[in-house]
Amino acid sequence: MNTIEDTIKAIDAMAASLLLTEYASSRPDLIELYERAKSKQWSAADLPWETPYPARGLFVDERMLSLYGTPYYQAMSPVRRAEYNRLETAWVLSQFMHGEQTSMLVCGQLMAALPELDAKFYAASQGYDEARHTEVYRRYVGERLGLVYEIDEQLRFLCDTALKAPDWAMKLVANQVVIESLALGAFKTLFEAAQDTLLAELLARVMQDEARHIAFGRLALERALVECDEPTRARYEDFLATCTQMMYYGFFPAAVFRDLGLDDVPQLRAYVNASEQRRLFRSNLFPQLIPSARSIGLITDRTIGRYRALGIDVA
Repeated sequence: MNTIEDTIKAIDAMAASLLLTEYASSRPDLIELYERAKSKQWSAADLPWETPYPARGLFVDERMLSLYGTPYYQAMSPVRRAEYNRLETAWVLSQFMHGEQTSMLVCGQLMAALPELDAKFYAASQGYDEARHTEVYRRYVGERLGLVYEIDEQLRFLCDTALKAPDWAMKLVANQVVIESLALGAFKTLFEAAQDTLLAELLARVMQDEARHIAFGRLALERALVECDEPTRARYEDFLATCTQMMYYGFFPAAVFRDLGLDDVPQLRAYVNASEQRRLFRSNLFPQLIPSARSIGLITDRTIGRYRALGIDVA
């Protein structure tokens, strides 16, 4: 059994907590979003957990698996393909779960650190959303799929940045702009591939919440980015450009291939990068991320070339 020391990760750098003395409302846009969040709450218990398992044990459309169409996939028996389907679905949803828990923790930090009471209100409502998302993914992965994977190294980098950032604006960039956009793009991709009606309904409900979370980041950051100095702004811009490149090439489910007895070799990475799954993910992610980031000034003439080098439309 793990000890507390084995389980708890200490976060050393924290944004300062601000106890405000001004209680007047100053952000009607954030209050409107907060009211919408309160009216759209739902419970994990509302989901149809007793839904029968999907036919042939295929949780997602096999065409959306990262190795579909490759010689490795062609060589698999039907039973092996169903097992691969379960493993890769479990890996993807495990990453969702780790990301949601991170966002839940970051919302707690934002509640303490944000300098506007209206923003604190919304961060509190989002924290509840993230707790619910973590709950439903934990149940689906644990009970439906019976397997939880560890956090991907690249996702850990994003999560650690959000948690350890000493200023609240960087937490917003990492969590509300990067992680939330990544999540929504990945959720949409899996939703379009879902063959399990329970999974489809779960993702549909979660995506309703995620759209609000991205809007919150945009509203909360607009003023902060105008007021910050140039070196700080450049740090935010460079972080987003670096994360965009990371997300373009995507995460690599090495643990799944290990469990299938496949070696992690460059050829496998090439197959994954050229897959229909990766293409669809990009088409769901970047049309959401890029206009939002440009509208608040996180993509500038200084960094725009890094996006164009990837073939991403930043017009």
